[in-house]
Amino acid sequence: MLLAVYLDQPPPARTGGFGEQTCQECHWGTLNDPAGSLTLEGLPKSYAPAHEYSLKVTVQHPDLRRGGFQLSARDSRTGEQAGLLRPLNESVEILKESNSHLEYAIHTRKATRPSAAHTVSWSLIWEAPPASQPVAFHLAANAANDDDSPLGDSIYTLIIVKSAIE
Repeated sequence: MLLAVYLDQPPPARTGGFGEQTCQECHWGTLNDPAGSLTLEGLPKSYAPAHEYSLKVTVQHPDLRRGGFQLSARDSRTGEQAGLLRPLNESVEILKESNSHLEYAIHTRKATRPSAAHTVSWSLIWEAPPASQPVAFHLAANAANDDDSPLGDSIYTLIIVKSAIE
């Protein structure tokens, strides 16, 4: 079996949402290990159409030596892109899938090292869609042990669905 390794960035469509694979395609280890966690901060209870929200993705695990993530924001009914994702700084970039208009926020290579003990965080902006629709945020992250192998990493997934303010 040939293993694909993506040192600079993961390929698009690895959030675990809408039938997509996750980081486990290349990083073999525990899925949603209770020793660690994945969070997405900054989303309101209900969003205002066309409003911008500052989001923060954080993955932590006692064995984390590097981390990475991929996030999408899609209409929960159709799977179409919902709003826009934008980097807030150099720790995040946006991947666009070549055969569709879907976009994915991902880590940059220089932003994979822990910012605190066994923790990596990334910040970005989500501009909500102009029309009211239910939005599903699919997020996958890797708490990697940095041993130059695909073994022993901890992969986390998270799904959050938000509706517009009524």
